[in-house]
Amino acid sequence: SNMQKREGTLSSFLYRHFSIAEDDPERSFGEYLHVSSLFDLCFRQRALSQKFKIPIEKPVDPATRWRWELGKAVEATLRRRFREMGHFTAAEVELLDNDLKITGHADGRLGNGQLVEIKGMDQNVFKFTAKYPLPKHRYQLETYLGLDNTAKCGILFSATWSQDRVPWRDTTINYNVKTWETT
Repeated sequence: SNMQKREGTLSSFLYRHFSIAEDDPERSFGEYLHVSSLFDLCFRQRALSQKFKIPIEKPVDPATRWRWELGKAVEATLRRRFREMGHFTAAEVELLDNDLKITGHADGRLGNGQLVEIKGMDQNVFKFTAKYPLPKHRYQLETYLGLDNTAKCGILFSATWSQDRVPWRDTTINYNVKTWETT
């Protein structure tokens, strides 16, 4: 019947598409390091990658790539909605430090100057982070606050695509001098 699963279906096409390893030339050869790379970057690997011109490959399974795609779509949708509602005075705020060669993009800035970082996540991660955000997410926003040097706190806005009664959460993250010194 037409309802039977067969090779060559859209599912297998998509699985193969998300199975292809993607080099990230910016991670390997960019002049600036992105804040999102700092948390788990091997600096020795990056230095050797640059010296010998060998790109850093990060193997990622198709299901994880798919979750990243969903998360990016959620973030883009929320950025657009917050702009439409007049809550963001700026979206995708570029932040950089020319001395440290670090760059990043906060998802938005509120009228009071606060930075906002949006994280889309599945239901399990959303529930897991109910009381405490993931350390990587906290670090990212704390580093953005250090790069920005204007706001003393920002909002980590978490959103899930699951059927939670309230699928969003604001978490206030304060500037952390220790995080900035470590960075």
